[in-house]
Amino acid sequence: WRALLALHIRVSYVHLQWLNFILRKSGHFIGYGVLGVLFVRAWLLTTRSTLEGHPPIARALVLGLFCTFLVASADELHQHFLPGRTGAVHDVALDMLGAALLASLFAKTLQRRASK
Repeated sequence: WRALLALHIRVSYVHLQWLNFILRKSGHFIGYGVLGVLFVRAWLLTTRSTLEGHPPIARALVLGLFCTFLVASADELHQHFLPGRTGAVHDVALDMLGAALLASLFAKTLQRRASK
C-alpha cells in the first residue's frame, strides 16, 4: 500500500483487496497446474519401464491428478488450523481445476508427439 503511494499511484482499498484476491487465486491456479504437470511427468517416467508398448499417459494423468488432490487437500487442512486462515473446499476445487487443465494440455501434447 505504501509502495503504491510512494509511486503516486492512487488505488482504493477495495480495489487493492480485489487485486490481492485475484493474484492469490491465480497463483494457486497456476502453481497447482504446474504441480499437476510435474506429478503426471513423474508417474509417466516411473511407470514407463514397467508397462509394455505405449506410454501410459492416461494412467499417469489420473495418478498425477490424484497426487495433486492430496497435496491441495492437505494444504487446506493445514490452513484450517492456522490463526487467521481458513481451509475451504472451493479452494481445493480451484487448485484441481488448474491442475486438470495444465496436466491435460501436457498429456495431449505428449500424445501428439507420440503419434508422429
